[in-house]
Amino acid sequence: KIISRLKNDKIDVKKLLNNSRCIDVGCGSGRYSLALKNLGCKTVNGIDYGENGLKIAEEIKKYSGIEDVTFQKGNVLDLPYESDTFNFVFCNGVLHHTEDLEKGVSELIRVARPNTWIFIYLYGDGGIFWYARKKMNEMMKLIPQEYTHIFLYKLMNMPNNRMIFSDNWYVPIETHTSNNQVIDLFDQYKVKE
Repeated sequence: KIISRLKNDKIDVKKLLNNSRCIDVGCGSGRYSLALKNLGCKTVNGIDYGENGLKIAEEIKKYSGIEDVTFQKGNVLDLPYESDTFNFVFCNGVLHHTEDLEKGVSELIRVARPNTWIFIYLYGDGGIFWYARKKMNEMMKLIPQEYTHIFLYKLMNMPNNRMIFSDNWYVPIETHTSNNQVIDLFDQYKVKE
């Protein structure tokens, strides 16, 4: 998935990641952190606020035998790293779940070395998909999450590891950003597209 997303933007993945010090902000269970290491990063720091995901990341790392990947608990709004630390900054699907998207972007920029790449995936705004997603989130707050789980996983027999629906429906914070808003934000910080 990382390769296809970067290649869509005509980025030479091998050249970009080769021997780089990388960070995966909001790493969850570490799948992208480990993938970045396998794609050529010298080191990868995975950071996430959720302890359960970090425990899983450590287990997967140990099982896979991949080295030079570290995981730690931390907040994207206050990253525990010096400025100008990383050659590649990766943040997939995280900032739109914080209470201050702009602060999160400024932190990613701060830890990135000059003239390096920052990959940020944010939820878009506009269109039927995002409209429906916002409405579903509003409506599902009226139904206790335990009832939804009973319906999906017991009555409909969905696999228990398919939490994507209830995660999306019950997420406490979800910001949607237009392309122009992102461009304006990057212009504010003098970041090039």
